[in-house]
Amino acid sequence: PAWLEVRRWGSNMMVSQIIIGIAVGTVMVAASLYLTYQVYKILIQQQKLIAEKLKLELKVQELEGKIESLDSNHMEFCQGLVNLEEKLDSSIERQKELSQLDSESLFRAQADKILKGQQISDLTDPAPSRSEVKLMALVGKTEAGDN
Repeated sequence: PAWLEVRRWGSNMMVSQIIIGIAVGTVMVAASLYLTYQVYKILIQQQKLIAEKLKLELKVQELEGKIESLDSNHMEFCQGLVNLEEKLDSSIERQKELSQLDSESLFRAQADKILKGQQISDLTDPAPSRSEVKLMALVGKTEAGDN
């Protein structure tokens, strides 16, 4: 009968639609699994990059600390050299003055400073200290007395 053929054709159609639906569903699940796997790989890659970034940042901080330490040590060393050079220059100037002056003129220069009310300092003034002046005066007297 004709009505039975329509039923077969309709049931074949329904089976085809079910098969197509299952195939489409399978493709969608496979695509979802593939995308999920790709996202997972990206997340793992991102975590590795973040860990590497943190290691590099720590290394940079460590190197910056070493550079600052070297800079401060270098500055201290340079300042020490500058101070040493100033002391050396002062000593050379004082030695030149002492070699050019005799004990009498040294004593007079020291006495002039005392009379003017100036402080006599061994550190800032290249002139001899009071004890040096007294010693030179005594040596000058004894040399004069020996002659």
